Amino acid sequence: MSQESSLGVRHATCDVETHGDTRLVPFTQQMNIRNVSSSSDRTSHVAPSLRLLASFWGRLRSPSWRARRAIGKRQVGWLLGLLCCLAQVLSAAEILDRKIIEDPRQADMDSASAFRWERLFAVEQRWIGRDLAFIETHQPERVLSLFVARLLYRGNPWTRRLFVGGGDRWRSTDNDVRQAVLRVLRYHREAVLGDVYCAFLAQETDPLLAIAALANLHLVDPAAATSWALRLADPRHPIRLPACQSFAVRAPALALLVETHGADAAVVRAPLAWAMLNADGVERNHALRLVPRGGVPDLLGEVILRLTKDFFAGVLDENGRFSLVLAATRITGVADKKLVDALGTLAVKGDRALAAAATTALTSGITWDVAIAINDLAERAGGDPDPVIRQTLMALLVRLDPSAVPQAAGPASPWSLIAEHIGRLQEWDAERTGR
Repeated sequence: MSQESSLGVRHATCDVETHGDTRLVPFTQQMNIRNVSSSSDRTSHVAPSLRLLASFWGRLRSPSWRARRAIGKRQVGWLLGLLCCLAQVLSAAEILDRKIIEDPRQADMDSASAFRWERLFAVEQRWIGRDLAFIETHQPERVLSLFVARLLYRGNPWTRRLFVGGGDRWRSTDNDVRQAVLRVLRYHREAVLGDVYCAFLAQETDPLLAIAALANLHLVDPAAATSWALRLADPRHPIRLPACQSFAVRAPALALLVETHGADAAVVRAPLAWAMLNADGVERNHALRLVPRGGVPDLLGEVILRLTKDFFAGVLDENGRFSLVLAATRITGVADKKLVDALGTLAVKGDRALAAAATTALTSGITWDVAIAINDLAERAGGDPDPVIRQTLMALLVRLDPSAVPQAAGPASPWSLIAEHIGRLQEWDAERTGR
């Protein structure tokens, strides 16, 4: 059975997609894989490492060098250099076999390895990890070719019992095997695997497999992982990937972008804005958690304005309330009049969580040059039975107008003493500066 597999290039600008459907160049043409039977390709691939190894060996055999070498750290350094060179030669000798990738049945190996290789394509699968470990141990020269072939395989099981337990049984087993293959390939950092992961992501729809492939791609080629993460995190992307329709894929892809570039980076702006302003409550909350305090203040302000409007319209659900709290506790900087009014209204009329978050934002998060309703704040600070609301509102009143605190808190309250002290400091500063 010939496997029809294909690879896309690593950067999104080179793919051709329309509404999520990808048209890709065939696998062997796109990757330009060298066949293992081509000795000239193998020699040219390894020649630089062999020349370096020969130079090391010549230094070790040189009589003049042996005469002046010293026992100790210098010998250890040359030995480590020789071992590193040898490791480079061995890693360079790994060349993907396109025949195995196109048709996994053509893999020629010993009977024990062949038995475990065939078992990776069976509906009944119990020892996936053991089979992969056995093949990796007994077929080290072709381990990448074999694992890539199994990862990109999209055909039917090799056994005749195709519909034992239904087609869902095979899909579940196939996903488990490919997930295990991706875990094993995570320890390999060969550059050729970057194109393999790109081809896999171009067609994969399973969320767990897509995120695992993206993580592997980030380890091999971080720059390419950024472009492919954008296609997974933003469903509005012009060349979006099939797996981006799942929140389980969009959330980790967005987290990778924010972690590697920062929330304020231009490359993260589009998927972050979509998650904060267009997604539902769970995805919006996930995006807000990724934003550090003081990050993207314009997006946070827009979230607060929209959710405050929903709150007073009576259509804000629990996820929306949590989003409003998250946004209010993260916003900093200069705020416009609409945002200050919205936060002031929440501080006066919101429940404990919303009022405390809005008051905290007004107290320590933002600055403004517009008037705010001091009387309404003082009235609630003095009459609300909730101590949390009273304390947060008192802290805001002390900053805005210390003279309004004694009437709201009472003359014996510690807040009144703090307000009196702040008032005296303000009078002293005015006398000192002559204002």
